[in-house]
Amino acid sequence: MCPLRRLWPIGYRCPSWLTSAHTMSLLSEYGFLYDSSMMDEEAPYTFEPAPGKPEMVELPVAWELDDAPYFLFNFSPSYRAGMSSPDKVLDIWKTEFLAAYATHHFFNLTMHPQVSGRSHRLLIVQELVEFMMSKENVRFMRCCDAASLVIRCNGRLGPNG
Repeated sequence: MCPLRRLWPIGYRCPSWLTSAHTMSLLSEYGFLYDSSMMDEEAPYTFEPAPGKPEMVELPVAWELDDAPYFLFNFSPSYRAGMSSPDKVLDIWKTEFLAAYATHHFFNLTMHPQVSGRSHRLLIVQELVEFMMSKENVRFMRCCDAASLVIRCNGRLGPNG
């Protein structure tokens, strides 16, 4: 269960994961428990956002685990991406999950309601969840619960912690 019951958020995911030099310090100052904007590791960890600031948890993200690069269309002539087949994306996500599962890593999928919330894409989300549930010892949890687990595990969650 989330450690803090309050009316404002305890976690943050920066739009497009574009943080500034001040983001983490401000989040810590305002009492946030976790951030989910960095791509520096595969396993969650704790960090000190600035000298003297309370420790926070990072729940790392990855572009390959985000639905937007696969499904959003870009009109730039030098960068044509998106509009991928849902089956292709499902295959990528299953492969990513299997790698995370084999190494006991965290699998942090980023989905946008306007992207994966469309009926034909919800089918692959359902299939992915069923695939993941078919494996032993897989847990689904909210980010606040994952952050709380990281704290209980002495600041690291994954094969090395």
